[in-house]
Amino acid sequence: MRRRMVRAGWVASLALAGVRCGQEADSPLAVDERSSDRFSGRWLSEARSIEFESTRSGPLAGDVMLAVGALSYDVHYDFEARAVVADGHDGALDRPTQRLLRDMAEDVARYLAGDPAAARDGSVEPMLYASLVLLADSGGMPIGRQVFELAPSEVDKSLGNDGVTCVERGSTYAVSFDAAGSSSVDAPVTADAEDCNGRCGPGCTALTPWTMWTLDCLEHDTCCGATGDAACWTPLGECGDEYVDAETDFLRGFDPFSSHCGG
Repeated sequence: MRRRMVRAGWVASLALAGVRCGQEADSPLAVDERSSDRFSGRWLSEARSIEFESTRSGPLAGDVMLAVGALSYDVHYDFEARAVVADGHDGALDRPTQRLLRDMAEDVARYLAGDPAAARDGSVEPMLYASLVLLADSGGMPIGRQVFELAPSEVDKSLGNDGVTCVERGSTYAVSFDAAGSSSVDAPVTADAEDCNGRCGPGCTALTPWTMWTLDCLEHDTCCGATGDAACWTPLGECGDEYVDAETDFLRGFDPFSSHCGG
């Protein structure tokens, strides 16, 4: 589930409320409140303002709200119940807004990188990042209610199901995926041979509290490389099934109870 996230350029500079050590002062991320229970504010560009609020409702549960124009995207997570529920209320993104969300996710990642402990010790900020990734990767399709079950399991193959199998960087695995009306079965692929293939989440520095290198993500990366389909990083396109499996493994990187895969 890798993707090279290249920033096209900085938009108009805005003062960041509550700047902390390591955070760039010209970031378009404006924070209204940051505490262990609430992280809220807006991300501003020349084209659009995106409102965000991430709140804690329990020790391992909370809610994220993103307002993108007329689109409202809500994410509820409860790691004790082993589920994440996302709902875009059947709204959809256009391509320019999708690109803006990816820029915003990168800015939130930079914000978290200034305080690495926040990504591991709490869920409020990291789950905002996770929600941005889910929404940006919706592919422009209408976004209904999605339930991601996080109960861990082990499988030999991810082709046809959604269990978790860890992979190690530098090791070779039998990879299977569906594309172009046919299936590739048991193709040998080495994890981390190029561009962090096998690591879940966007980019080589994806900020999940727990790193996830999994067979699902390796199969999705391999499918995208084999098809060259520009839509492979979304649920649309030739690698949609593989993307959905990899997406759940990405979310398990935020779940303290899941099987974690350090690579």
